[in-house]
Amino acid sequence: DVSERHAYRDLRSATEALAQIIRGWTEVPDAAHEGDEATEPAMGVLREVERLSSVQHQDVEVNTLVTDLVASAQQLADRREVSIIWRESPTPLHVAANRVVLRQAILNLLSHLVQTQQSGTELLLRAARAQDEAVVQFTARPCEAAVASEPEHPLSIALQLLETQEIAWSQASVGAGLQAWTIRLPLAVQRRVLIVDDNQGLIRLFQRYLSHQRCLVMGVATA
Repeated sequence: DVSERHAYRDLRSATEALAQIIRGWTEVPDAAHEGDEATEPAMGVLREVERLSSVQHQDVEVNTLVTDLVASAQQLADRREVSIIWRESPTPLHVAANRVVLRQAILNLLSHLVQTQQSGTELLLRAARAQDEAVVQFTARPCEAAVASEPEHPLSIALQLLETQEIAWSQASVGAGLQAWTIRLPLAVQRRVLIVDDNQGLIRLFQRYLSHQRCLVMGVATA
């Protein structure tokens, strides 16, 4: 037998241990920082691709991610006198992906397209749901593709990052002298977490921990 005080101390230790496991689903190791917002590829970024690819996938909301990147590229677009038209999906688009790699890939592609457009042109960027996929599409005037001999070209880096994560992409003419770059990501599957405990406070605790993740937390008092 143990005292009530000892029991609550053990419960607190178990709660903290379980919380660490759950946080581990979505946290990125300290070594994998996002880096700066530079539109030119940092030297050595290709050496980081393999390391970053091993980082655990996270829950990423596509609309939020792209909105942030459009804001990052806006100053460059203003200098180039290019209008970025961003049309987000009317519904959230959650995907399971390496956030750092996906973010850098989209930023590089966006920056490349902005820099290769003529002054006074428009770059249309939209996100939408297509069945069980999230689709991110760039529509712009055709631009010269990066050649294989330029591995640190922004476009080369973007495509290598996508391919490393096995993220599907395509390039096609869409008429009216326009070209579309399309990225397709499988929508995330919602995890279901069952908490069996007669302590309702513990259930509420984990509901708060997972409130911003793709987790449905269900609690019951007995097995």
